Amino acid sequence: MHLDFAQVITQIFAFLIVFYVMKKYGWAPLLDVLNERKESIREQFEEIERQKANVVAMQQEYKQKLATIDAEGRAKIQEIVKEGRRISQEIQDTAKREATRILHKTKEDAEREVREAKSKLKNEMVTIGVKVAEKILEEKIDVKKNEALLSEFVKNVEFS
Repeated sequence: MHLDFAQVITQIFAFLIVFYVMKKYGWAPLLDVLNERKESIREQFEEIERQKANVVAMQQEYKQKLATIDAEGRAKIQEIVKEGRRISQEIQDTAKREATRILHKTKEDAEREVREAKSKLKNEMVTIGVKVAEKILEEKIDVKKNEALLSEFVKNVEFS
């Protein structure tokens, strides 16, 4: 094998020219494109991380809002139950007062009717007594008749 020194130098010189041209016009733009792509990918990853953090924050906020809504719902239910108990107690108190009032009125009415009945009974007894006295005075005073009139008077008083 035979080496031609001039041909080797020409090829080395041609390689260096191609290398320089490639470095200046080929590698630099290619490296710039690769660097831009690398930067774009890095920014996309950063954006993904920011969005991931936002999602986590939104999940926490959502959980807090759910807990707040749940607590408010429980508080409202307790408030409604408390109001229901208060209304129930008011109804019971009103019913008790009304029942007591009706009981007192009924008792007063019964006492008044008893007083009226006693008054009527006294009046009837007086009337009967007066009638018996009139009969006794009209008829002759006889012991047997007197006893019969008294016994009739007692029977009338018992049935009235």
